[in-house]
Amino acid sequence: MCERNCRRKLYKPVNHVIFDLDGTLLDTEPVYLEVFTEMLKERGHMYTTKLQSQMLGRTTEKCWQVLMEQLKLSGSLSDIVTEYKKRAYDRLANCQFMPGAEKLANHLHKKNVPIGIATSSSEHTCLRKFEPHQTFFNMFNPIVYGGSDPTIKESKPNPAIFIVCAQRFPDNPCPEDCLVFEDSPNGVVAAKEAGMQCVAIPDPVISRDAVKDAVLILNSMEEFVPESFGLPSLIRLYQETQ
Repeated sequence: MCERNCRRKLYKPVNHVIFDLDGTLLDTEPVYLEVFTEMLKERGHMYTTKLQSQMLGRTTEKCWQVLMEQLKLSGSLSDIVTEYKKRAYDRLANCQFMPGAEKLANHLHKKNVPIGIATSSSEHTCLRKFEPHQTFFNMFNPIVYGGSDPTIKESKPNPAIFIVCAQRFPDNPCPEDCLVFEDSPNGVVAAKEAGMQCVAIPDPVISRDAVKDAVLILNSMEEFVPESFGLPSLIRLYQETQ
């Protein structure tokens, strides 16, 4: 869907924005793909696109639980998760922004639109990802770390992480006042179940049908038109700086 199509349709106005992290704000998926592929190959299996699509949006523990059940992997879940986290952690410090993500988040923050993050990753892992971009991530409040937050009992597609994120904004908005950006089918379902509109920017391995519950599907955040959701216009911002 292109930008001009965004302009033709107006969605319910929102005043808070929640971002997923991996594959939405930061281009971390190649790291995860590499580590999953390595570890499964060592155990005699291929990490197919079908398996990859099932893992997106889930915690590390849930991913490996599903993989162990489906592929009949032997060994301890705890040991495999520990190995995976160590391999991934060593490679996560140099991840760059997804197209359009830095520009949009900076714009919303400058226009005093509250922005938060709801990620399935743990706080320990996220702090590693944040290292080269600390000033950028300081703009977000709240940040909910689904992989380590004791209040999050179930990972996406359960809506709990988005509900908790909304509740932790200083002004505690209603779910319908929040817009979610997601890349995974699990995340899209979770946002819908939380009562929030969701913009999907799916990974190329994901079919558009898998994120059909999103109110808008884009190829990248660069195509997003904020005023379609009642948010401050990027075009006006550009014109003001000329």
